[in-house]
Amino acid sequence: MAVIHSHSPTVIPFSISQTPLQPVFNGPRFLSPSAPVFDIRKVAGMTDLLIGNGELGKALGMTLGQGAVALLRGHGNVVVGETVQQVAYRAIQTELNARLQLQAVMLGGPLISWRRKKR
Repeated sequence: MAVIHSHSPTVIPFSISQTPLQPVFNGPRFLSPSAPVFDIRKVAGMTDLLIGNGELGKALGMTLGQGAVALLRGHGNVVVGETVQQVAYRAIQTELNARLQLQAVMLGGPLISWRRKKR
């Protein structure tokens, strides 16, 4: 198991807005349907935003669930995977996806959904 924590600049706005970070191209399918946001205030009140003890780590893990990425409100993100290579790929793809999603929103286009349609 591997973990990366980053302060990815294009991802952070998705942690403090009403717009969910969702996959907009095929690289970050692991974001589907959208990356959850961990709000430390719900667990510990006003803090330094750092996951500094087991209680906060457990709460972050509950937000992450079975997913690969969780956004940290106003702070950054956490990416998990089986190997360092996998989490590095996911961290890079998460930042790239955030840039592309932001550009699409700025253009005013509707966002696509990667959810499978029921037949």
